[in-house]
Amino acid sequence: MPSGYKDPEYMKKYQAANREEINAKARARYAANREREVARASAWNKANRDKCKAAAQKRHEKDPEKRRAQQRAAHQRNPERKRQANRAWNEANPGANAANAKRWRAENPEKSLDGVKKWAQENPDKVRDIARRKQARRRARLRNGHSPGVTAAEWAAICEQFSDGETTWCAYCEKPATSIDHVLSIKNGGLDEPDNVVPCCGSCNSSKGAKLWPYEWLGRGVTPVNAFLEKWGPRGR
Repeated sequence: MPSGYKDPEYMKKYQAANREEINAKARARYAANREREVARASAWNKANRDKCKAAAQKRHEKDPEKRRAQQRAAHQRNPERKRQANRAWNEANPGANAANAKRWRAENPEKSLDGVKKWAQENPDKVRDIARRKQARRRARLRNGHSPGVTAAEWAAICEQFSDGETTWCAYCEKPATSIDHVLSIKNGGLDEPDNVVPCCGSCNSSKGAKLWPYEWLGRGVTPVNAFLEKWGPRGR
């Protein structure tokens, strides 16, 4: 022990000047007493969880890429331990993963879309299977809801109200319509009937999905008093 060990300034200078020697002694001491050192560190961590979290957060903020690389390496060394930790966390925090994923997609729309496209390209069989199951669920909801359906004549009459004589326009924006949309989605109990369908462009159809208009979705870049409201008016809504 150096003679001035009680002086903080002296100890700081001593440690800086003898960093390698101190680290080598610490590693040797740890190797010779591994079980005792692990138990001691574990007990300290449990008793000082807030300090541990603060220190980990500080290290992450200082060099996030290094921390991520360390975490990936640890997961690769012990994948089963990582899976068990994930299961335990999911059980303790039901629904948190879905919420985190939803928030990430909202904050990173381009990365999310790129990831979906890449996965679809790498898994065409799974994509087709998902589409088949989605259609099966949709048909079941239509049957159970006793939907009357929309005849060709009824659909032509609806499209007329969104047409300028040459082009049928999307009910939610000012693009040409390319598909049919259920205002109240089948998933949310809507019926396949004339009063619940409008012409729609592919972008709005994908963006709206099963969201409730106008509470969860107001259109793509359209103000609340949007094209849909203006064009929907003549239908008596």
